Amino acid sequence: MSFQGFSNVDLSSISIDDGPMRETLQTGRHEVTITEATINDGKEGKKDLVLSYNNDNGSIRQWLTIYDPKTVKNDAGVEQQPEYVNINWVQIKKLLKFTGYEADETPDPSYFVGKKVGINIKQSEYMGKKQLRVNYHWMPDAAASGGPEDKIPF
Repeated sequence: MSFQGFSNVDLSSISIDDGPMRETLQTGRHEVTITEATINDGKEGKKDLVLSYNNDNGSIRQWLTIYDPKTVKNDAGVEQQPEYVNINWVQIKKLLKFTGYEADETPDPSYFVGKKVGINIKQSEYMGKKQLRVNYHWMPDAAASGGPEDKIPF
């Protein structure tokens, strides 16, 4: 199927949510729920873990490249993934820890859906354009997220 242009596209099979449009979460720390988690084909053969985060103030999506076919050689001359991919895996492992995941192997991406986590959003520049992006995760406060509550009075 090839692209036929924008005009006269049949929208009858497209369903929409009647709720309000979601605003993009802005810079700062946010407690959110992960609402979607998929593995997508990225550019140039890359594979991305795509996570969607939502709360009452809005939403944001994060793309973490987990595979890049363009390997690099380390100091020993061994082919390996580029450093940015390794950094993404560290971020994923921390996210798994913050959501209570203990195993050494990764779960199916659907594991993330419904999990509550803290994210920090910062503005950065990419290819001359300013954009908002998730730059790290944090463990939300247990009491605020409906977790165990410490009743010690001091």
